[in-house]
Amino acid sequence: HHPVLHVLMVGYCLEFAYNIWGSYNIGIAIYTFIQMLLLACVFAYALRFFRCYRVASWGRLTMLLFWGLSPIVQLFAVSVTKDTLFAGAFLLFILMLTDIKCRSEEFWGSKRKKILFIVSALGTMILRNNGMYVILIMLVLMGIVLHKWWKKYLPLVAVIITVYGIY
Repeated sequence: HHPVLHVLMVGYCLEFAYNIWGSYNIGIAIYTFIQMLLLACVFAYALRFFRCYRVASWGRLTMLLFWGLSPIVQLFAVSVTKDTLFAGAFLLFILMLTDIKCRSEEFWGSKRKKILFIVSALGTMILRNNGMYVILIMLVLMGIVLHKWWKKYLPLVAVIITVYGIY
């Protein structure tokens, strides 16, 4: 029951490194580096997001220090499991839901944010089997909350469900 995408990502890094350098360890290092980079990008986006929402500097600094100094987060960032990328995707999804609700005009005017919403939802669904249920429930609930924007929201939901169905 391990997500196929994660298996393919890890497997590709392992085989790539083994074919080039003859070492699976280098493949693990490559995958770990990519995972750490992606998680760092998610955290950086989250800090920027909270800055846009005028979260106090001390609050953002506390988040940064926690993410940077907590041994649990550090271990989580280098652990070769699906959970790390799932957590990053889910954090992005929650931030996008916040944007849709609180800054609707800005969200619907930004192609980048809509793409990030779709990618974060798909990442959450694909990287954890139970992520599908969480996202589907949230998409339905947000559909109710966003009744004013349903003509713009429905195509995003259709893309998410279609791509996940194809996957």
